[in-house]
Amino acid sequence: MSLKKVLLSCFICISVSSCAFVPSSSPDQPYYYDCDMVTKKLTLKSTQMGELGDCDDGGIAECIIMTGILSTAILIVSGSVVLLGNTLHWSEYKLKC
Repeated sequence: MSLKKVLLSCFICISVSSCAFVPSSSPDQPYYYDCDMVTKKLTLKSTQMGELGDCDDGGIAECIIMTGILSTAILIVSGSVVLLGNTLHWSEYKLKC
């Protein structure tokens, strides 16, 4: 394997697996208590992902693929949760306020 491929593989692995997005409630909720709401506005928050474990045994391609799949799956699921939660929050806001 050439040096370019190794460096490119390392760069992709580090950049793809470095962060994940998770849903969290937004700190700015000005009308939450005024309207007596149950739901809260959600946002995506970036967090650092941990290590995947044993990537030293020559399986760098598998590690890159797994980290890419894992971070993409986390983003899709978290984005769906935020979209659904904010839709419910908006509906509740329109009904109660």
